[in-house]
Amino acid sequence: MPLTFLYGTHSIRPRYKKLFGPFDSKKDWIALDLQQRILASFANPNIGRTLSNYLLSAGYDVRVVPDAASAHEAFFQWSPDVVVCHHSPPAIDGVALCRQLRPLSNVPILFLGSADHAVSKTEALNAGADDCVSASADLNIDEILATLRVLLRRHGAPQRQADGPLEIGAFKVVESTHRCIVSGRPVHLTTKEFALLLVFMRSVQRVMTHQQIARMIWPGEQGIGPESLRPLILQLRKKIEPDWRQPTHILTEHKIGYRFNPSSDYTA
Repeated sequence: MPLTFLYGTHSIRPRYKKLFGPFDSKKDWIALDLQQRILASFANPNIGRTLSNYLLSAGYDVRVVPDAASAHEAFFQWSPDVVVCHHSPPAIDGVALCRQLRPLSNVPILFLGSADHAVSKTEALNAGADDCVSASADLNIDEILATLRVLLRRHGAPQRQADGPLEIGAFKVVESTHRCIVSGRPVHLTTKEFALLLVFMRSVQRVMTHQQIARMIWPGEQGIGPESLRPLILQLRKKIEPDWRQPTHILTEHKIGYRFNPSSDYTA
């Protein structure tokens, strides 16, 4: 499981070994899967790394992203237990990000103010934040950790099962074993097809642009457009749709992208 910092991905193994001792690949990877996940958005890489170091040492699994677009995508791709939103325009408008995420999920959001961009606590809470840590020149790590613990306790963050399935409508997938079942029927998917289905199942009934989907399927690659995505969409439709010529699950939004509807009746 990678620990993602701003502008790069670094293996969690060396840091895990330093903090917790020798690494048992079978036992400890399962333990890491059960950690509570924190998604943090920071435009400043130094602040992001500082906070991620403290959160990791406190026993959390952390992913840090550099802008609001990345935060939005990681939110659906990674399914965090709590979101830390640092208000640092223009890269991250914390108020706008809260407004975007709140209608989509009840996951708790911690709003971190910025000394350079004042936002009232009332404005942040009205935008969808569950709690706020006031602006300061330096991060108040103790206050942030204490507030995160309260939010996770208050919202009852789910305890993950290492092999727990994701089941929505007629679809059931088990990420750890790469299994896919549609209406009780096993379906064999390639790695990219499986990744695409996961993206859709974590974004049910939400219109996603071609660019948003492509960035999650081909992270870090440039120049990926609709023409690259369409063949993969077609492959997946042929495997999961009752009639791929008239799809009822993966719906095309003209000139925008796609929307996933898992509620349609599915017959093999």
